[in-house]
Amino acid sequence: EHAPGIVSINLSGINHPTKRKRILSFLKSHQVHVAMLQETHLTQLEHDKLRRDWVEQCFYSSFSSKARGVAILIHKNLPFQCLSQVMDPAGRFVVVHGRWGAKPITFASMYAPNIDDPLVLQNFFLQLAKFPSPWVIGGDFNCPLITVIGRFSPVQVTQTLMAKTILASVKEYSLVDFWRHLHSTAREYS
Repeated sequence: EHAPGIVSINLSGINHPTKRKRILSFLKSHQVHVAMLQETHLTQLEHDKLRRDWVEQCFYSSFSSKARGVAILIHKNLPFQCLSQVMDPAGRFVVVHGRWGAKPITFASMYAPNIDDPLVLQNFFLQLAKFPSPWVIGGDFNCPLITVIGRFSPVQVTQTLMAKTILASVKEYSLVDFWRHLHSTAREYS
């Protein structure tokens, strides 16, 4: 049995039907089994439209058609059974706990504010901590965690309160940033 494709993408809005169709086709063609989406900019009704073709389950938190919104899409062939979920009313995160076959798993999609607001992240990790691990978290946390690797130049950056909250949670819950682990010296996504 091969490992399923899991992806996290900030979409910058998919409320246009053509863009929504393109994204779903892209995910299908890349054999994605779990898609954690941020900045969907979809209403509740529009999020329901994501359930089609290869997507059997769609868990989401809506805010408006102009801002925020997160979703987790589950492929129809993935043996996932949802046992419980938490949706942020502000459209910042959704956490879904269930069984993948016989094994427990928790998926979370997070879209953090682009201002230094650590309370949003603290609330996210408090909600997540209610569920057993393993956790698979996808998101746009809108802050650099590493203070010396810049995207375009190695500039020293002041660490935000949000970054400190994330790093403390990474340590407290023994989390691993797989992308950073595999690309420790890359300047992208820093």
